[in-house]
Amino acid sequence: MIEYKAKPEYFIVGTLEGLLLFKKENSDNYIVKIIKSFVENVRWFGIDENHNIWSEKDLFEPDTKLNEQINNKDVWISNYDNEENIWFCGQEIMGGLIKNNDTYEYNHTPFHRFKASLLQHLYAYNSDTILFCFPEQSYLYYPKIEKNYKPALPCLIRKVEFLNTDDSLNVIFGGTYNTENGYITKQTKDFIPEIEYNKNSLRFQFSAPVYEKPEELKFSYYLEGYEEHWREWNKISFKEYTNLKEGKYIFHIKAKNIYELETEEAIYEFVILCPWYRTILSYIAYFIIAVLFIALLIKLFTIRLEKQKNKLEKTVLERTSEIRQQKEEILVQNENLLQQKEEIQTQKEEISVQADNLKEANVEILSQNEKIELAYNNIKNLSKIGRKIISNLNLQEIFNIAYDNTITILELNTFAIGIYNDKINVINFIGTIINSENQEFYSQKLSDDLLSNKCFNEQVEFIDAQIKTKNIKISAELNYKQGSFILLPLKVKDKKIGVIYIQNNKHEYYTDYHLNMLRNISNYISIAIDNADTYRIIKNQHTQIQSSVRYAKTIQTAILPLNEKIKQNLDCFIIYRPKDIVSGDFYWYAEIKSEKNEEFKKSNELNTDRILHSSFFILHSSFFTLNSSLFCSGRLHWSRDTRSFHEYDRKLITF
Repeated sequence: MIEYKAKPEYFIVGTLEGLLLFKKENSDNYIVKIIKSFVENVRWFGIDENHNIWSEKDLFEPDTKLNEQINNKDVWISNYDNEENIWFCGQEIMGGLIKNNDTYEYNHTPFHRFKASLLQHLYAYNSDTILFCFPEQSYLYYPKIEKNYKPALPCLIRKVEFLNTDDSLNVIFGGTYNTENGYITKQTKDFIPEIEYNKNSLRFQFSAPVYEKPEELKFSYYLEGYEEHWREWNKISFKEYTNLKEGKYIFHIKAKNIYELETEEAIYEFVILCPWYRTILSYIAYFIIAVLFIALLIKLFTIRLEKQKNKLEKTVLERTSEIRQQKEEILVQNENLLQQKEEIQTQKEEISVQADNLKEANVEILSQNEKIELAYNNIKNLSKIGRKIISNLNLQEIFNIAYDNTITILELNTFAIGIYNDKINVINFIGTIINSENQEFYSQKLSDDLLSNKCFNEQVEFIDAQIKTKNIKISAELNYKQGSFILLPLKVKDKKIGVIYIQNNKHEYYTDYHLNMLRNISNYISIAIDNADTYRIIKNQHTQIQSSVRYAKTIQTAILPLNEKIKQNLDCFIIYRPKDIVSGDFYWYAEIKSEKNEEFKKSNELNTDRILHSSFFILHSSFFTLNSSLFCSGRLHWSRDTRSFHEYDRKLITF
């Protein structure tokens, strides 16, 4: 459809049957006439300055210069505006050729955001307004409104982190650098990291501050020092490099928006250090070790020669020393006599000192008697405490009883018990009390560097007298800075249960006495926790067994014959009372129809105790009940003779 510029109220439309001339009046359009010169399919046509109508035929010749500008791509749709600018679309391209004197400039940047193959129609109202029609939307393009399609900001490196490392601080660059003047994104020499060789696997995450269809952003990158060329454009916003060798590297990254325009390049420089065994100092050490080894060989050979020489000299000296030794023995005997005299005098003085020590010992014995009496009372209390702790099967109540009784014997400010969970390999601190206040439940991994983990894994006792450093991490929530503490493992024989921890704020307060008391209490706690765990397992097993037995009863009840069916043929009553939930016996009934029914009835009168028959089996399982019932049913239905039921009894017993 093209507006007839000589008469703006008219416009021409191409159809499958030719060209139609329309006239616009108010809001109505109506056909003025059919242009007879065009009576065939007219899809593309145009009007020149002399009002001549041009239609698409096979007589057009390609314009070499214009085709070179569009890389000789196929063009499906084209139109031009009042300034002779050409607007077109094809399978792979879309844009306009802007006329500049006698040449054309190819304007394609604004149209990269569209898929050219979906364009259905384009219409140039004038050089200021171009209409592009797509299946679901239409767009107006204003060529004379200038817009900067190039990204204003450079590409950004958001994060650089280590790969395959257990270090929780594996991020070495978070997107910005903190300087005295504020945060910056551009790397300076002061921020070039030196990375250890065992952390030579890195992951780079990047993005670009482009907000027009950011999901269509494409990235290209290369690592200087590792590769030589830029990678192909893709939409992946991260890149990983593994096992980099030692050396200097520069990571280059750039982005391209939907208009195929690139951002400014961003770089990140870093250095991978040599492994210790390839440093200059290592090679010097290798050389020194080699020199020392050679020197050692020379030294050993020299020592061997000296030993042979010394052996000869020793033989001569031994003969001489025997004479000297005899003389010395006489002198020694004289010295011994003098020494014995001095020892007698010394012993006299020691006896006097011992008398004084005995007096002091008597005083100390009285003091120890008081301590022994206190220890005896505590041991009696320990027995009571142990019975209270072991008699309970609830973990939280075990903790509360242990705390309430331990604090009466041992003065403490912190009390905590951790129980090992072998399913997820953690220690769960079911209770922690600090200064009489309960703390929240928490867990810790056995792999964490904590003193309680070491105590549990190695089954080692810890007391503050063994620890020289302060500010120790006891558990995930407990720290030791000052005071006195005891940390013991909980176990029953060789079974690891957990840990127990007490702390007093007084310096070096706990002694061996307190340690022994806590050992006894921890034994009771270990047994109680183990009993609680065993009780939980037995309770679960009991519940499962009860469910299985009830299910067996349902199956057994389903296969027993109906009482109404039995009473239709027999004048009888049934007493069936299982001892427990499922019976070990079952009764069975069947009605046999045969050609010799009269003989069967007579036999029935004589053997009524065989029709309603009880079959005994050892186990109460419904599986055996079902098999026995099926066996009896099969036997009676398969048999056609009038043999006595005694034979069936024999076969059932054999079964």
